[in-house]
Amino acid sequence: MAKQTLSLEIVTPDGLSFTETDIAGLVVRRKEKGPLGSEMEVLPMHAPMLARVAPCRLRYYRLGQTHHIKIGGGFMEVKENHVTIVVSVVGQASREQEAFISDGS
Repeated sequence: MAKQTLSLEIVTPDGLSFTETDIAGLVVRRKEKGPLGSEMEVLPMHAPMLARVAPCRLRYYRLGQTHHIKIGGGFMEVKENHVTIVVSVVGQASREQEAFISDGS
């Protein structure tokens, strides 16, 4: 059996902003009634779903490394190992943020 992975697309009002394949999993903050929301992990073979996404630093795991992307609020669709996130804005985490996150500080 072939190894299952996810593909990810992040779309903003300006169009397709980010795409990646061979993702082992991703974590995003779900928008809820409270001020914070909760984190949700999506792994390969996840059931189809739609969810509201809060502004957060999305984490995804690819080839043994953790990557971070800052995203604005919006919506996420999971369907057949493909994740599409539609948000207001997107930006890569800076090197300082990556180092801070890696240190666990």
